[in-house]
Amino acid sequence: MELVITNLIKQLLLPPGVIFLFFALGLLLLKCAPKVARIILWSTLVTGYLLSTPLVAGFLNHSLEFYPALKSTNLSHYDASAIVILSSERYRNAPEYGDDTLGSNSLLRVRYGAYLHRQTSLPIIVSGGIVYGNKGKSLAQVMTDSLNNDFNIDEVIGEERSKTTGENAYYTKVLLDQLGIDKVFLVTNNIHMPRAVASFKKEGIAVIPAPTIFIKNERPWYTLTIPSARALYNSRQALHEWLGLIWYKIRH
Repeated sequence: MELVITNLIKQLLLPPGVIFLFFALGLLLLKCAPKVARIILWSTLVTGYLLSTPLVAGFLNHSLEFYPALKSTNLSHYDASAIVILSSERYRNAPEYGDDTLGSNSLLRVRYGAYLHRQTSLPIIVSGGIVYGNKGKSLAQVMTDSLNNDFNIDEVIGEERSKTTGENAYYTKVLLDQLGIDKVFLVTNNIHMPRAVASFKKEGIAVIPAPTIFIKNERPWYTLTIPSARALYNSRQALHEWLGLIWYKIRH
C-alpha cells in the first residue's frame, strides 16, 4: 500500500501530472480570482513548454551526471569482486515472447552489465523483486533469464526481495556478506546513479559507479527549443531522480 500511495503522489508531483493539476487550478480560479488564474495558466503553459524542450531536458539530466562513464581500457585496474545490476521496468506479458521480458532501461543496464562481465570475468548480481502485487517472476529473475538466454551468461546471482533503490542496497548487502564480497561495480542509469550510490554507501557497500544510458543533445542548436514528447519524458525522469534524492535525504 505504501508503494501505491507513494506512486500516486509521485504522479501528481511530476510532469505531466503536475502540469494538468495547475492548469485545472487556474481554470477553477478564473471567475473568483482572474488575475491569479491568468498567472497560474501562463506559468503552467511556459513550464510545460520548457520541460518539453531538449534544451531543458538535457540541462536537467546533465545536472545529475555526478559520475562519468568508465573507460573500457581501465576496467582491469579496478578491484571489484562482482557486478551488481539494478532493475528498472519490465515489458509485462510480452505477446511476442509469451512471458515477461525486460523493458528498455532494464535491457540497457543488463547489456552493459554483460559487457563488464566479458571484460572482467566477474560474477553478476541482479537486484529486483516484484514491485506491485505478488504474482509472476521477480525483476531479478527476468534479468537472469535475459542474461542466460540473450547473452549466454550463466554466472548470475539473483536478489529477489527489493522493491525500491533503498531495498536494492539493503538486500544486496545481505547477499554480499554471505558471499564475502566487499566491493562491486554498480550498474544503473547515469541519472539514477547518485541515489543508488548514496543508498549503497549507507549500507556500507563499497561501489565503483558504472553508469550507462547517458542523455546527450547532439542536435543543431536551433532544434533544441522544439518541444517533443521524448524531451518531456527525459525531463520527468530527471525530476524524478531529484525528488528521490530529496526524499531519501529526508527519510534516511
